[in-house]
Amino acid sequence: MKKIAIVLLSISLLFGGFSTAPVQAETLNKTSLEVNTMSITRSYTYEKFYHKTESVPTILYYQDQYGWYGNLQLQNVVPYIWDPMYVVALYKGTLTCPTGTCPSPTSLKIEEQ
Repeated sequence: MKKIAIVLLSISLLFGGFSTAPVQAETLNKTSLEVNTMSITRSYTYEKFYHKTESVPTILYYQDQYGWYGNLQLQNVVPYIWDPMYVVALYKGTLTCPTGTCPSPTSLKIEEQ
């Protein structure tokens, strides 16, 4: 009777080890997929010139050639000191890089958080 119990226990442990291996591999694959699809965000300040007769939007959708995009909120509107026919609108917001691999060009005005 002891021999049968030991054989059954050994077989169940043997098959139990094989049945968990695919689950572990599947979990690892899902984890690396999640890491690859993480996005990166950064704070961004943007200035845009408008003619005095134009309406200045309170929310501005921004997208650049590097892949960064997001909605920017109007912070302030001031007269353009070099030409009284124009105003400068200051927008701030968060830009997102959906792939996590967008370059950081020097033209981006990055704010420290």
